[in-house]
Amino acid sequence: MLDKFTMQSIVVTNFLFQGDLLPAQGFGYLVPTTEPDNDILGVVFDSCAFPQQDDPYVLGGDLGTTTRVTVMSGGYKQGELYGDGPVDEELAIAISLKALQRQIGVEATPIHTNVRPWMNCSAQYNVGHANRCTSVRDSFADGWGGMLSVTGASYSGVGVNDCILNATKLAGKLIEGDRA
Repeated sequence: MLDKFTMQSIVVTNFLFQGDLLPAQGFGYLVPTTEPDNDILGVVFDSCAFPQQDDPYVLGGDLGTTTRVTVMSGGYKQGELYGDGPVDEELAIAISLKALQRQIGVEATPIHTNVRPWMNCSAQYNVGHANRCTSVRDSFADGWGGMLSVTGASYSGVGVNDCILNATKLAGKLIEGDRA
């Protein structure tokens, strides 16, 4: 049943730069698929979104002002960018740095990088996705007597806020005894 979902892989590349390099304060940005000459999905401005991680103890020493960003690539372009084998970390770094330079003007050399491929981690919301989700939920309700429920980014909203909202709703239904 769950094999009816198309899953995408994402390569997450984290950077630590010396200095304050962000053009704006905020969470980051997503890049539309219609954007020409683009090989990334989006960027998280970790220094803004998670400032508590700028603690010198967490960073391994007092580095002064730093900028941390996470670049996400792959997705629908995973095969085109990285092929079918293991992800080349140097290629992921090059793709990410090129995007940061072109899109927000970051030209600095990172003082730390980390590349993490997440294979088949994200559901692709293709046409008919809502119907597939309903089918999965109905199948679990019938086959497990209402004792198994699903929620999360694959089923009802890709953002963290959607996941929290839908988990809260599901928990409320289960507490009330509504196992459908």
